Amino acid sequence: MTITITTNDPTNPSFSIPVTFNVNGLGETAVESACTNWDSVYQNMDHIEDVPFYNVGCDTLTLTGTATGTTVFTAGSPSLSIAPGDTGYIPVTLNSSTLGSVSDQLSIYTNADTITHCLSGVIVGASDISVSPSSISVTVNKCNSFTTVPYTITNNGSAALSYEVSVAEVYDSSSTQNWLYPAPNYSNTQVHTFNNIIDSDTLFYSIILNGEYSATSNYFYLYANGYYIQTLYDNNVANYTNDTISGFLTGTTLTNIINNGYLTIQLYSYNYTYATGQTCTVEVYSKRSSDLGISSRFNYGFGRRR
Repeated sequence: MTITITTNDPTNPSFSIPVTFNVNGLGETAVESACTNWDSVYQNMDHIEDVPFYNVGCDTLTLTGTATGTTVFTAGSPSLSIAPGDTGYIPVTLNSSTLGSVSDQLSIYTNADTITHCLSGVIVGASDISVSPSSISVTVNKCNSFTTVPYTITNNGSAALSYEVSVAEVYDSSSTQNWLYPAPNYSNTQVHTFNNIIDSDTLFYSIILNGEYSATSNYFYLYANGYYIQTLYDNNVANYTNDTISGFLTGTTLTNIINNGYLTIQLYSYNYTYATGQTCTVEVYSKRSSDLGISSRFNYGFGRRR
């Protein structure tokens, strides 16, 4: 730094005085007087709080380390340089398997000083669910067969376990037919009928063609229960490999199907090469979830419906 003095002295109109300015002082750490508190947190889980510390000094404060007195609390040690008047944060994690009150001291080490801050918390019990078996596989050997499988839910924790159980009722069926007549005419038609359609929001279908469908001009009219749905175009895959066209039914169309209790898929095929052994498979799928209520143990019965 230089101070310049200007005068009316003709021989010394101005002159400079060099100045060296030294600031004496350090950063200084301060923390909140109240403890950082974890109030009613679950056992055996990480619970993180950011503990603030302040630089109330007059130079940069550099965090050099942290420590806690127990393993219940663990403190991070981020690389921080805090300007005068600014705030830094130290992440502190509480994890305890023991119920009740816990406490500790957080030591904060800086280039200027060392300060401590109190930590406290209350650990409460948590539920801990286990189920057996982990998956269910059932085989029934005839149409009206029924079997019961025990399924156990266990609470290994120290707090009450609340849960709901829902099971999806699934409709999954398929039908395969050969194309019988050459196109284009309405005689080249397939009708696939599916009974016992369950109530659901969406009914998915897949139409799987296998034959001489590599030409680009093949198309199909799709009807559901006698109502036109859409015109379908194949994907021009290699001959005699599966060519899958997928879609879904919903809204009023599906409501009418459910009310009727059955689905009839009608396909009218146009502009394909006639050859024997060409097939079309129609698959339909839907799912409905139902609530089984709340229990610590239940049996679920499995049957087969056609």
